[in-house]
Amino acid sequence: MADLQITQLPELASANLQATDPIAVADVSATETKKITAKNLVQAAFGLVDAASIPATALSYPLTAGQIVTASLADNAVTNAKITDATIAGAKLVNDTITATQIAANAITSSELADNAVDTAAITDLNVTTGKLAATAVTTAKIADSAVTFVKTNFSDGDIPGAKLTAGSVTATQLATNSVTATELADNAVDTAAIASTAVTGAKIASDTITAGHIAANAIGSSELADNAVDSGAIASNAVTTAKVTDLNITTGKLADNAVTAAKIADDTITATQIAANAVGSSELADNAVDTAAIATSAVTDAKIATGIAGTKVTDGTITAAKLNTSNLDRSLNVASGNLGINNAVTGGASARNGITYNNEGLITSTAALVASDIPEATTSAVGGVSVPAAGGLAITAAGALSINNTVTGITRSGITFNDQGLITSTVALVAGDLPAATASTIGAVSIPGASAPLAISGTGVLSISNSGVTAGTYPKVTVSAKGFITSGTTLTASDIPDLATTKITTGQFGTNFLANDSITMDKLASLSTGFIQEASPDISNLPSGVFWLQESTGQLRIFNGNSFFSVGFGRLAEENLRFCGTFNASNGTITTLTAFGTSAGFTVTNAIPAGTTSLTGAYFVCVTPGNGTAVVPSTSFDAGDWCLCVGPDNWDRIDTLSGPGSVSSLNDLSDVTVSSPQTGQILALQASGQFANVSVLSGGTY
Repeated sequence: MADLQITQLPELASANLQATDPIAVADVSATETKKITAKNLVQAAFGLVDAASIPATALSYPLTAGQIVTASLADNAVTNAKITDATIAGAKLVNDTITATQIAANAITSSELADNAVDTAAITDLNVTTGKLAATAVTTAKIADSAVTFVKTNFSDGDIPGAKLTAGSVTATQLATNSVTATELADNAVDTAAIASTAVTGAKIASDTITAGHIAANAIGSSELADNAVDSGAIASNAVTTAKVTDLNITTGKLADNAVTAAKIADDTITATQIAANAVGSSELADNAVDTAAIATSAVTDAKIATGIAGTKVTDGTITAAKLNTSNLDRSLNVASGNLGINNAVTGGASARNGITYNNEGLITSTAALVASDIPEATTSAVGGVSVPAAGGLAITAAGALSINNTVTGITRSGITFNDQGLITSTVALVAGDLPAATASTIGAVSIPGASAPLAISGTGVLSISNSGVTAGTYPKVTVSAKGFITSGTTLTASDIPDLATTKITTGQFGTNFLANDSITMDKLASLSTGFIQEASPDISNLPSGVFWLQESTGQLRIFNGNSFFSVGFGRLAEENLRFCGTFNASNGTITTLTAFGTSAGFTVTNAIPAGTTSLTGAYFVCVTPGNGTAVVPSTSFDAGDWCLCVGPDNWDRIDTLSGPGSVSSLNDLSDVTVSSPQTGQILALQASGQFANVSVLSGGTY
């Protein structure tokens, strides 16, 4: 490659340049070519760039984050114009570097101010107005002493509580005359200096409030004492000396109850005269004060004697039988004729029985051994003495020992073991060998071998008949084994049934398939077997189709179609349907015109509408002259266009076809008319039930 020029070298793409790729550099200081890595060249070259020699256009924008560091910026190089609005966070600002100069007018609002940030020096004098003060913001400490004058307040009478007044600040000047009442004065608030001389009258002093400490010595003379005012409590002990009392002036009335103590009474001066009757009770008597001489004869009654008196206090032989409480005597003791004794008498008097001798009162006086005659004989229902005969199977010795007088050789038979006296000593269950075999004439045990089927026996000895294999049920045809057991069951076939006479068939019904065509003649049909001749509508429950119904009163013939009776013929069709017969004058009730229906029904022009009949039911006239003179509908006003309709014998009614009120407001209001889901073109037809109903088609007849 030495023969190539640099300009002729192949180009290295910038993306393929590595930091350690060597670059040839001519070192002018050494007059030779040297190599340098691409990274070292770039780093060293930037240090050789002249200040302000790199144009902005030579830089790639935008710069990525972190490309320009603090050391890259000259002091004061970042001007206001280089900083995007609202991009400098508060943390980037040096503390205490923003002065009033940097803050725009009105830029600091309440959200920028920290709590307690505005101090007194920051507020212009007289610039805190009422609106700037929060409710309750001005506390007592914020108001200078004596700064709030009364005119600045808005107090109503009674608004200022006493707790808001400075202690000692309310003087007599602030108090209105008579404004301080008892409720305003605290307890002990009025001292002596506050009371005017002679101001405290007797009425102002509470009862029982003046004590001895309030009364000057010798201040109370006889004139201040009310009668009976000095009680014993008011007199000091030993205060009333003899010199203070006028002779014979202390009367009974002057002495309080219990005022004269024992110390005031001279010894031996109280005699029986001074002691009231019954005045000396047990509390006044000293122990052992009452001696025998002090007790009156017979004065100590039973009630005065305490319980528990020792017997030594009772003189021997002094308690007689009469002194005993007979209600406390029991067990046959009693008192009789002044003597205590046994209240018992043996029937028959003293006697001896069963070795016991007793007296008249039943007391045992002597005993003897029982003898045989003393013992009653035992019976089937009573316990008693028995004798033991030699033939009874028992033996008894002279000492009375009873034993079984029987001997047998002890063995075990049929599960029972007995000893030589015949007494059973043990038992076991029977085994097959213990049982005798049954015979035709002897009862005994049997076995059920497998060949005895269908007999079977269970492990617990239950004998039963095994299932035959035939499903339980009722069969008209069965197969029976030689032992009489049913082994199969099935239904009958035609060949199983013998020929039967008709007399043998007494129940059931023959289906139509048993009847030959044309086999039922007229004489086989019962009367009314294919139809009804009656006035009332027949019951159609379970009624077959094709049954006829003739209603003689109307001449109408109907046939049942499976749902209802359908009309097939009429003797008098005009009598059965709602029909227009003509017009009438309602002022006098006369007929003015007639239709063919009216003529055939027998009406006459100029005649009054006649009374209703069964045959006229359904006929109606239309009013052409209004009025209320129609006799068949008395006291009823008709309007032009209203109908006069016959609804039965002697019964015509007004049908209001206009808006005014009438005897009825619609056909459905009539008692014999039922209109259901009416449609245009329908007419009313008399039904078998006697009701007129709306129908679309009339079948048969002449109209």
